[in-house]
Amino acid sequence: MRRVYALLAGLLGLAFSPAQADAPLAYTLQPILQSSCLSGLAVTLTLVADASGRTVVDLPDHYGGQQALWKSLHDFSVRGTHARLLAGNTAARLAIRSDPHALLVLR
Repeated sequence: MRRVYALLAGLLGLAFSPAQADAPLAYTLQPILQSSCLSGLAVTLTLVADASGRTVVDLPDHYGGQQALWKSLHDFSVRGTHARLLAGNTAARLAIRSDPHALLVLR
């Protein structure tokens, strides 16, 4: 459970950081409850793709003494004009190919 809270704190601290820092970014967090207890978070990011059509999202790494928070993230999907997930530079980074300046929704 501590890991879930650390992940939440990292997300609220804008640990997700698109490479294009001046573009609008919005995110929503939805609790996942199991037997009335918080068991996880569903995160949705909405952002504008880079002008090159390749957008990189750095996933949260550490917060509150917890390390490698990105390991708790899984089942990614992306929507947008011709958007698809690519292999990133590291496991803590997502790369997305899409039309330039496309509106992207990452889950």
